[in-house]
Amino acid sequence: QTNSADSSAAALLGRIQTATLAAKTLTADFTYTVTSVKQQQMVTGKMRLMKPNFARLTFSYMAYPAFPNLVASDGTNIFTFKPSGFLPDHTFAKGPFDCWRGALCASGALPGGGTISVTSAHPEGLNVHLWDAMPLQAFFDPETAIRQYLYLSSMEELDTEGDQELDGVTYKVLHHHFGGGNIAGGENSDFEQRLYVGPDNLIHMYVLEFNSAGRPGIQIMRLRNIKVNVPMTKSSFAFTLPSNQPERLVEDAPAGPK
Repeated sequence: QTNSADSSAAALLGRIQTATLAAKTLTADFTYTVTSVKQQQMVTGKMRLMKPNFARLTFSYMAYPAFPNLVASDGTNIFTFKPSGFLPDHTFAKGPFDCWRGALCASGALPGGGTISVTSAHPEGLNVHLWDAMPLQAFFDPETAIRQYLYLSSMEELDTEGDQELDGVTYKVLHHHFGGGNIAGGENSDFEQRLYVGPDNLIHMYVLEFNSAGRPGIQIMRLRNIKVNVPMTKSSFAFTLPSNQPERLVEDAPAGPK
C-alpha cells in the first residue's frame, strides 16, 4: 500500500463513521447471494433498523434453507430462526424446500419449518447480526463491524480501489486481502473482500471472493432503496411468536457477538 492509498482509505472510513452515526433509522431492500461449486443461495427481503438495537427482517424469497437468521430485535430480546434441516456440522438435510413458505417461516410470519430462539439483545446492538451481512452490522457500529467481519488487525490493512459504477450509482470501494480464510465446511481459501460505499457514505454492499474445490466463488450482500432517519417507534419492533409454536422451542442463551 502507498501512503496516499492509506490516506484515502482513512478518509473514507471517517466519512462512513460520520454518516452512519448520523443515521438513527434505516430501511432497505436486500439481496444475499452465494455462488460456488458447493453452494448456491439467493435470499431477498426487507430490513428496518433503529438505534440503539432494534431490528426487523422480513424475507420474501429463500432459494434454499438459510443458516440460523435474525428475525427481530425488540430492544430487549433478539429472535433467531433456525431451520429444521440445520445439522450440527452446519449443513442441511436433503429434501424438498418451498422457497416461498420457507421465507415466511424464517420471517416469523408462519409457524413451522424450524424453531425460533430468544437471546438477550446487547444494549448497543453488537449481537444484532445476519450471517456475514456487513451492511446490516455496520449500521450499529461501523468500526467494530468492519474490524470483525473483514478480520482486520488494523484499519490500515484496508486500501481503496477508486470509483466503480453499478446501476448508475458511483461507489467508492474499500478492499482487503485476507490470507487463509475459512469457508463453510471447513475449507480454507484466501479472501478478497470489498465494501461498496455509496454517495451517502453508507456501506451499500459487501462482496467476498473465495475459492472452493479449486473454483472461484462469490458471496454478496447488497442493500437497495436505502432510506435513513424515517420516523420509527420502539413499539413497531414488537415481535410475537407464531401462535401455535410450542413454548418449549423458545430457548434462552447468553448474548454475544457472532
